[in-house]
Amino acid sequence: MFHTDTLQPATQPTRLLQIGQPIAGKIRLLADLKQIKTGFQYATLSHCWGSSNPLQLTSASFHSLQQGITISELGQTFQDAIFIAQSLEIEFVWIDSLCILQDSEEDWLREAPLMSNVYKNARLNIATSVAADTNAGCFLDRDPFLIQPCTIQTTWKDHENDTYDLYYGNFWDESFLKIPLMKRAWVVQELILAQRVLYITNAQFFWECCSLTACESYQTVYHLT
Repeated sequence: MFHTDTLQPATQPTRLLQIGQPIAGKIRLLADLKQIKTGFQYATLSHCWGSSNPLQLTSASFHSLQQGITISELGQTFQDAIFIAQSLEIEFVWIDSLCILQDSEEDWLREAPLMSNVYKNARLNIATSVAADTNAGCFLDRDPFLIQPCTIQTTWKDHENDTYDLYYGNFWDESFLKIPLMKRAWVVQELILAQRVLYITNAQFFWECCSLTACESYQTVYHLT
């Protein structure tokens, strides 16, 4: 799906979650990335913790996560993000609450400065924009007709006729105005550093990279300069 780059040890994450291991339907924590073949790719996750109490990486859960847990044990938001990564043929994901020891100040102080590399070197950052917490999930009911572009066919009598797509200039900004993720200050660095971001909102998917911003309604209209 994406071209594969080789990450040097100094720029790769300390830990990753491997999807579908040790068996299908499970995910396991890899604390030694030397066991992964070179040129691996991974996705990161931008999300809101909210008021939920998700499964976290702690000294107590470290061993069980290394052995592998059923994906269904995770909150729905994490499950959906893993599904997206799998759909894009990305085998590994990095989630802060499951890749940084949450009961170790020492681990946090070591990992926090590395997060710039973690997000910068990811093949994709999945921004679960609409999920208020880890239990909310990414895929909400939506009206498919709302993402159809507005196309008109002119019938002028005194001018050449053609087909036109109508665009709303503030569509991008207003689509993100009130979604939960954009109210979280910490996420700013994640979205800026990531080379590619897939935003999941309650209306549709949005894409942003260094050369293009687009969405399901307007697939090629927003070009960054």
